[in-house]
Amino acid sequence: MECRCTSVDVLYDSEAEAYAADHLRSDGTAFVCPDTGARWRAEERSRQQVLRQIEPEKHLSRRPQS
Repeated sequence: MECRCTSVDVLYDSEAEAYAADHLRSDGTAFVCPDTGARWRAEERSRQQVLRQIEPEKHLSRRPQS
């Protein structure tokens, strides 16, 4: 799976599960990207699976304009 750690910081449901399973590696406390070193945390919110990048400012190359 292609690395998306420099372009997204949150993934949901099946997309989150697939990304964690196919691209990230667990270090026992978080998921870690083998390409960038970005760290991710898996959460469940209102029965929705959420994969959120820890400290995304370290890895994102572009931020959405608000």
